Amino acid sequence: MWLRNHARETLQIVPWQEADLASLALTAEQCQQRVQWIDGSHQASGGAAIARCLQGCRQPWKTMGFILRLPLIRNLTELGYRVVAANRGRLKF
Repeated sequence: MWLRNHARETLQIVPWQEADLASLALTAEQCQQRVQWIDGSHQASGGAAIARCLQGCRQPWKTMGFILRLPLIRNLTELGYRVVAANRGRLKF
């Protein structure tokens, strides 16, 4: 997986079907609709979750994650996330 290969640190990537959603205060519906990122007491979903994941990667991805979380860019990040999520079956990576 791309994220595991580029991460600076060990990430625990868990399919939502195998996660203890109750202990994470998440529902199956939330996980089906948007990717989730959890780090201790911090949570993010959708484009914000992707940005947080990128911030845990080596450069230049770390900087890209920071940029995606900037106030003026954040809305575009969410829009981009929605477009990719809606078309993920058509995309080839």
